[in-house]
Amino acid sequence: MLNFGRNYCPLCKIEFSDDRIQCSPIVCDQCGWSEPKNQIIKHQRLQVSTNKVFIVFSVSQLFISTVKWGTIP
Repeated sequence: MLNFGRNYCPLCKIEFSDDRIQCSPIVCDQCGWSEPKNQIIKHQRLQVSTNKVFIVFSVSQLFISTVKWGTIP
């Protein structure tokens, strides 16, 4: 199955309206398809893990820049 992203219905390939994307679960205006519960949980976990990676990267960069602040290059 082709993955068109979260902005398109996987059945009828029509773009979701903006107000439908903000709702959970997403329901297609055209065919009535709705996102399965396990897909919603999967997407939420992906967002959380992405945020964790970003935070760890930011903290490590902050630590490295603080340690190197007083050293001569």
